[in-house]
Amino acid sequence: RRRIASSTAAVAPASPPGGGGDRADKVVWIETTNVQVLLAALEMGLTTTALFSRRNAPLAKKWNKVGRFTALQVGDHGVILAASDGGSTAAIGILCAVEGPE
Repeated sequence: RRRIASSTAAVAPASPPGGGGDRADKVVWIETTNVQVLLAALEMGLTTTALFSRRNAPLAKKWNKVGRFTALQVGDHGVILAASDGGSTAAIGILCAVEGPE
């Protein structure tokens, strides 16, 4: 099982909206085990999506009181999963390391 070295990581969706390279077209999701990081990201309007490993999935429910955000699960090999209405999950992205500002 893959471990994420950083407590906070930015990832991109499998198919970025608009497909363009403009900064406005970029989507930021965060992964953190620190509620203050999530709160700051929500307050700044940086993101409305947070990633949780299976081990940290209970944090998503606990932190739901902090603000409105979509909780996604990071599965095996960094695959990002979203719950569907029927209770199943669908792969919607993949976790990748960020080496620089772009």
